[in-house]
Amino acid sequence: MALVAIFFAAGPAVAVAAPGDSCTSYEITFGECPDIVADLGSDGVNLGGSVSSGNSGSSNAGGSGGSGGSGGVDIPNGTDADAGDEEEFYECENTLCRDTWGASTEEEIVTIEDLASFRVARGQAFMEPNGWAITGLHTNFYAVIGVHTRTGTLLEQPAVVRFTPTAYLWNYGDGSSARVDTPGASWASLGLDEFDATPSSHIYSDAGSYTASLAVEFIAEYQFADSDWIPVEGVLQVPSDDLTVTAGGAQTVLVDRECDRNRSQVGC
Repeated sequence: MALVAIFFAAGPAVAVAAPGDSCTSYEITFGECPDIVADLGSDGVNLGGSVSSGNSGSSNAGGSGGSGGSGGVDIPNGTDADAGDEEEFYECENTLCRDTWGASTEEEIVTIEDLASFRVARGQAFMEPNGWAITGLHTNFYAVIGVHTRTGTLLEQPAVVRFTPTAYLWNYGDGSSARVDTPGASWASLGLDEFDATPSSHIYSDAGSYTASLAVEFIAEYQFADSDWIPVEGVLQVPSDDLTVTAGGAQTVLVDRECDRNRSQVGC
């Protein structure tokens, strides 16, 4: 995170509100509502913030003389000006006024810029049976990832980014793929028997070795200071680690006794 202050002279500062105009605590503390820009990076969200403020310079070199006219600047005390001079003073340009009467309408502007990055968590891919599949039967694939937040600071104020998974993209490695809106779960968690179908399960037709992959899509929102949740435009797609699947056939063999009692018999 880099905090940079930039100084320059200009006209009166204008506060730029953050999206939703919800930066109450920051504005109360510092008198300004910062401009916040949020964008998606390759692995998370970047928040950029900037805020400007300034202090007015002295109004003139003299005291509190005559009443202000349309120019809004008093004629200094001790000025021996007739009516013509006074009219010229009130109608003159700012530069001429400053040169003639010593008045200053500039103020020093301080702009502070900051940047913070928030990294999304990667989903974990699982399958069952673990690492292998039986051709012609369902292999269950599921992801473990949920809504999560990352916290940090921006412009010395708390900032939070919330990541919400919205879709799960499976590539099963045999030319088939699926896009589902649920992470899935184990057969036991779903109350199902082994090899039952699930929203993200897949049937391999041919024996062989395959590489299955998962990518999770997230939407993001952020909070700055005490703001409401503000959405970040776009969708973030994050890959998970690949799974190696060994698919093969299964045979049923009749045996004389249960194999756990006699491992030497045929079929055990």
